[in-house]
Amino acid sequence: MSVPADPAAGERSRGAPLSSRISLPTYDVLVGAGVLREAGARIRLAAPAHRYVLITDDTVAAHHGAGVASMLGAEVLTVPAGESAKSRAAWSRLTDSMLDRGFGRDTVVIAMGGGVVGDLAGFVAATFMRGVPVVQVPTTLLAMIDASVGGKTGIDVPAGKNLVGAFHPPAVVLVDPDTLGTLPVVHFRAGMAEAIKHGLIADARYLDDAIGTSRKLGLADVGLRQGAFNLDFRGAELHALIARSIEIKAEVVRQDEREHGVRKMLNFGHTLGHAIEKVTEFGVSHGEAVAIGMALECELGERLGVTAVGTRARVQEALEAAGLPSVLPSGLDPSDVVAATRSDKKARAGLVEYVLLAEPGRCVDGWTRAVEDQVVLSVLRGAVGVSGTTVQSRVGSGTPFASVPSHISHKRTSMSSFTTYLIGFAIVILGLALAAYLVNVPPLWIMVGVLVMIGLGLVMATQRTRPPDPPKY
Repeated sequence: MSVPADPAAGERSRGAPLSSRISLPTYDVLVGAGVLREAGARIRLAAPAHRYVLITDDTVAAHHGAGVASMLGAEVLTVPAGESAKSRAAWSRLTDSMLDRGFGRDTVVIAMGGGVVGDLAGFVAATFMRGVPVVQVPTTLLAMIDASVGGKTGIDVPAGKNLVGAFHPPAVVLVDPDTLGTLPVVHFRAGMAEAIKHGLIADARYLDDAIGTSRKLGLADVGLRQGAFNLDFRGAELHALIARSIEIKAEVVRQDEREHGVRKMLNFGHTLGHAIEKVTEFGVSHGEAVAIGMALECELGERLGVTAVGTRARVQEALEAAGLPSVLPSGLDPSDVVAATRSDKKARAGLVEYVLLAEPGRCVDGWTRAVEDQVVLSVLRGAVGVSGTTVQSRVGSGTPFASVPSHISHKRTSMSSFTTYLIGFAIVILGLALAAYLVNVPPLWIMVGVLVMIGLGLVMATQRTRPPDPPKY
């Protein structure tokens, strides 16, 4: 499917007023620098309510939360920044807090932040009092062009990402590029992964534009995870990048809101991407994981003969321009990634379905193909990066990418070392007990000595083989 461009968007990008209204069946997405200055009036118009509650994370609250909350007299509830907040515990705490404060069915939830907050707060709204309206106010590029549009809400569970959730379309989406002024570079790149995805699945011309914008912004040259991004957030180029990406997703959602057909194409890169996030315990961000997933799923398509030769190289070019990785980080076992795909929502009848490209700008007929695990595993085994270096792929150089966090890559090694340590210690204890018996040490003393040494062995084995603490996100 190729999504036609909105002619008005082209006019806007050539100098007309930088504002866009993108309509879906039950709500509008409003895009424009400074739109948050009118948030109070716009939200009251689209979602009138007796009371408003603004859900955001600690970081966004410090930058943007107070202004919007004051316009509506909204109470503010916060969660820690990061994927770990998208949990049952956070959902429970938020809903309990709303009940404790007397919120009722005449409440509107305002989700302000990145994709994590949008998904979590949307799920709170979908389930509180059996459903109250939600307004999405995305403040990251990824949330603006992807997570806030389409009505998907949910939380992560131990079995996988977004496995508990609901479709709950917002009353309105307010997209203000000015909020990107406080966004770190790494998160801007993560958003570019979704922009690139939209070009790859539906609009080859938009893909060209996304690559060009990435190069103009120098995304590949900016230090990894350092500093804030310097950009004209009111410029026509950024506005066009955001608005066109939303238009692509909106056109897909208009045709298939509940993901029974064409909406599956939006999952390109996400089957492997979600698996990578799960296996690394979200040590790899969503945007980075989707970037890797797109590169590998494209290679899978070429391997199966359904994707045009050279498409993989085009994906690589786009990811390099945006400073995104394209191979698995070192220390990650490809078998673990394949195993993690089996709990994905896209698995059917024992086989995992992958969205595959026919060529840049178009997916295969039917959007997905069920692929045997061994075929996927063979692709992944040829795509593992080198820690601490510039990762390389078979189609070109990649971008600097950290290895898997040490607490993950050392888990199996630590367990194996623990077992080996205990076995060795048991042999020593047995030998000493036998020696004591042969020199006629009383059996009671031997028993006491054995118990003391077993306890000492457990303590020493635990201390000497304990993996490093996980990083805090």
